[in-house]
Amino acid sequence: MLSLQTHRVRLVFHRLAWFLASALVAGPVVASPASSAEFSAILETQGPYSALFRVSPESGDLVGHVFRTDSMVGRRIMEGCLVGMPCVLDSVRTRAFDSAAGFGLGFSDQPAGWREITAAEGARVGSAIEDYRSEVVTRYGVVAADQENLTLLWRGKPLWPAGSGSFSVVRHVSSWGQGELLLVQNTGGSACPALYRWIEVSQRGVRASPEFGTCSDLAYPFVEESPQGQPRAVVRMVEHVGPLGAEALRRKAGRTRVEFVFSGGQLTQSGPGTARGDAPLDAHPSHRHSPATGSTTRSASGLR
Repeated sequence: MLSLQTHRVRLVFHRLAWFLASALVAGPVVASPASSAEFSAILETQGPYSALFRVSPESGDLVGHVFRTDSMVGRRIMEGCLVGMPCVLDSVRTRAFDSAAGFGLGFSDQPAGWREITAAEGARVGSAIEDYRSEVVTRYGVVAADQENLTLLWRGKPLWPAGSGSFSVVRHVSSWGQGELLLVQNTGGSACPALYRWIEVSQRGVRASPEFGTCSDLAYPFVEESPQGQPRAVVRMVEHVGPLGAEALRRKAGRTRVEFVFSGGQLTQSGPGTARGDAPLDAHPSHRHSPATGSTTRSASGLR
């Protein structure tokens, strides 16, 4: 059984992995100098301070960018971003911040250095999904998107009927229990930009979670271990109201965080919001039940 400290170390590790991947995709964005055009990082809060943690593309070190939550820049950031989600800032200005003071703030992440954010513009929730793949080779077979017939293939055979959706693999976990785990995104239009499924592959075959999501494509997927030692695949996202919805409803949706947790073959939704879709592997994805609110648990099915 893992200790809470080990759990925190592994949580920091998966954040580091995402930050490094983001840096490679985004190019030469510098987090630690006094000014930066744009950067994206996970927002955390602790007492009177909040912080954004990201890896510097220049040094490879994790840097904490701290600010007082009730300051002018802090209020601007908190109004546009959500705790526990990627936060994107423009025109960021920072100054040196005492390392001893930074470590004393009590954040779970322990960076190599600290900066204090003194100015920022354009605070908004971002997405940690930046890698869209049409094909992934696992140890047990190939998962591939069939863009012509709009379905997903496992070892060359369709998992769902033609016309099921436009699929991409957006996260690949190479070690998951006795197999591997993939997060598949089904891309839609402006009314519902994205829905998701976790796909487990092993020597026994393939098993998929029910389709889930709020329709938002602003998502933060990661894998962690609970304090009890159970692996958990988590997708955090915001609620979604389409472009024809009232402005007040769209603003409220953008401030509502929903979390989907896949563990032990069970998919659980937590937090306020609406979950859409409940199609197991052997059902057509369009056969969806009415939206459900609150916390729900659904099972993966369809071993092939």
